Amino acid sequence: MDAAWLKQNVGEALTAAMADCTRKQPADPISFLGKHLVHFVDAAEKALREEQCQIDAAERAKCEEQVREASRAREEAEQRARDAVPVAIAAELDVLAQPSKVDFCETAHGKASFVSVADELALLAKEKLAASVDFFYRNSSAEAVYLAKVNADGNLVFVSSSDPAIQGKILTKSDDEEGKPSLLPFDVLVPDEEPEADEDAKEEEENPETAEDALEGAKPPKLPKFVHVRNMLRDDRVPFFGRVPTLGSFVAVHVPYKCSVHKDAIPEDGGLILPPEPDAEADEGNNEDSDEVNESGGEEAAAAAATDGTDAEGDGASENANGEEQDGEAASEPKKRWRANTVDASYILCFDTLGSDSFVEGVPEAEIELARNLAHQLGEALTATEDERYQAEMQLRDELLQANESAKEAAATSLATADEEVSAAAEQARADAAKAAEAAEAAAAASEGASEGEGEDAEVKQEGEGDQGSSDASLETLEEAVAFKEAHSKLRALQQGLAVAEWWQEHLRTYTKLCIDPEDHVQQALHVFLRVYVVDFRNAVPEKNWEAIKAHEHASWFSVPAQFDPTEPGSEASCGLDAATAGALLEEVQALTFEEPAWIPALAKLASGALESVLARAAHLAKLEEIEVARIAAEEEAAAAAAAAAAAAAAEEGEAAAEEE
Repeated sequence: MDAAWLKQNVGEALTAAMADCTRKQPADPISFLGKHLVHFVDAAEKALREEQCQIDAAERAKCEEQVREASRAREEAEQRARDAVPVAIAAELDVLAQPSKVDFCETAHGKASFVSVADELALLAKEKLAASVDFFYRNSSAEAVYLAKVNADGNLVFVSSSDPAIQGKILTKSDDEEGKPSLLPFDVLVPDEEPEADEDAKEEEENPETAEDALEGAKPPKLPKFVHVRNMLRDDRVPFFGRVPTLGSFVAVHVPYKCSVHKDAIPEDGGLILPPEPDAEADEGNNEDSDEVNESGGEEAAAAAATDGTDAEGDGASENANGEEQDGEAASEPKKRWRANTVDASYILCFDTLGSDSFVEGVPEAEIELARNLAHQLGEALTATEDERYQAEMQLRDELLQANESAKEAAATSLATADEEVSAAAEQARADAAKAAEAAEAAAAASEGASEGEGEDAEVKQEGEGDQGSSDASLETLEEAVAFKEAHSKLRALQQGLAVAEWWQEHLRTYTKLCIDPEDHVQQALHVFLRVYVVDFRNAVPEKNWEAIKAHEHASWFSVPAQFDPTEPGSEASCGLDAATAGALLEEVQALTFEEPAWIPALAKLASGALESVLARAAHLAKLEEIEVARIAAEEEAAAAAAAAAAAAAAEEGEAAAEEE
């Protein structure tokens, strides 16, 4: 028994060791046997590891083949579904897949327009969303089709619907204890867990131009995720939007796209894509048939081989296979393009058969595939439209930089002229005040001389003293009156020389077209100026908010600074500027010490003139009120003294009469 166990477990190792020892006859056979056994164990373990590696490799290859087979089967099924789409529907779907575009030369950039190209593209995108809902409603068995946007809070806002009762509804996102969305449409936003790809698959993904792709063509894109509820009454997570729950099916499809217009979209380096240097093409073998750079300046340089003699096409110019110029605009500069920091954004396309005359459990697979194709095409179109919006935004900003350079000279001239007119108006106001002071002194002297005439009774003398007091009051109010008149003259001079200047209005109007938040000091300046000139905005938007600034109807106040006079009688209601409000706003305006953009110092000077005139008028009125109070007190004191004197005189007359009797 023991001999059999030894033979089975260590016989092979001992036999090989002793045979080797007998053959070599080492000086220390015991040590030789020990080392031989250790070597035997190492060799056996190595062989076992190699065998296990081969088994693991075979299993991994088998799993990878299964994954590829499943992926090919899914792609073939999706392709069959695409091929099954009728030609008319496919043509309409292709139209919806086209990105919205607006010609940059249209009136959106006109001087009188307050709508930017980016804003127009946003409106066109909304129209495309509504057209997509209408398209699916007409080409499916759905009783209701509704499209929701995922907002910044993760909630669903239904922006378009075939059912008016659903339009504008909001579904609030809330997760259960396991982190699963409590409402079904949100499930499409949860990414699927994908198996890790092997090294070959990763290499194929990084280098898609393989021999198989060259032969079979590019693979169809992966369609978006969807959820399908065959019977809505069996799932309490399906939203009914106040409709009576009845038999019906429900489908929600994810519409992912890349958003390029948001507050962090502009890279720190500006994102301008520099065109290639002219010598770059010549260095590539000086071959006229080599790849040409796409002059549209897009994010990628489109390379097209000219071996078959075809032309390489670009947005600006093209050449034939012989290098001959075909477009006369080839010498023009390529249109600038910019790189954006994009973020993932989503819509969700939902439809149901709730309330259909004949209920069939489940939605046909062809309609689900049509919805997924629509979602994919819509997402691609939205991504392209977002990029167009971003390019329009950046082109507008580039125009602003150029306009600011040209506006600097106009601003310097306008401000210098305004300063001269303000100085002249102030000197004229002081001269008029000096003449008024001389006239007041002359009138006071004449009144004093008349009151000292002989034979004048006490009543006439008292009138003279009243006139003297009135003249003194005029002299006392002269300083405040001069300050107010000077401030008002300055405001009028500024309005005539600066408020009507078109350069700052055009420059400012362009800033109000921006969709992405401009620099903080620009937002602050616009916020302050709107609060100065627009009383409704002042009350409604106390804190800086670009969305509120942009949403304001700027056309209604661009002409206001030229006529804005808060010191006119009855202007308190329309301007809403009392002394306290004007003082606080003046501090904010004076804090705008920025020299660029050029319209900031121009409007700051105008606003300061208006607010200073309010404060000067308030000081003048306060002084007049103070003098009026003093005058009333003096009259009361004089009346009391006269009454006392009359009483004393009557008493004396009574005493004299008594003595005579």
